[in-house]
Amino acid sequence: MQGLLIEKDTSERNRIAGLLLSLGLDCDTVGEVPDGAEGLPFESPGFVIVKASKIADAQNMLQRLNHGKPVATTPIVICYTDSPRVDEIAACILAGAADVLVNPFNRDVLRFKLEQAGLLPH
Repeated sequence: MQGLLIEKDTSERNRIAGLLLSLGLDCDTVGEVPDGAEGLPFESPGFVIVKASKIADAQNMLQRLNHGKPVATTPIVICYTDSPRVDEIAACILAGAADVLVNPFNRDVLRFKLEQAGLLPH
């Protein structure tokens, strides 16, 4: 399954992409939340991992990804944040994220969240 990782910081983007690859998941990476559907590197990613440092950006992206699509074709979105504020976590979940990770997270935590989201077998 092809995914999309959105993270501005190059070293963090490489770290998370490496964790995903070590778990058998491949992803394209971008540094910013793409503007509009035309900004996505491919038509429909199976999953999206996005930093929720700007909740409004993450919410807009979630709405764009899910707008007008049947539920079965929308990507599974997992947000992550450096500050585990309840309002940020709730905003991501309400916007359609499957889950929210708190950074820093390691391979085991990421694997657990991906299993819960149905992206990896238990």
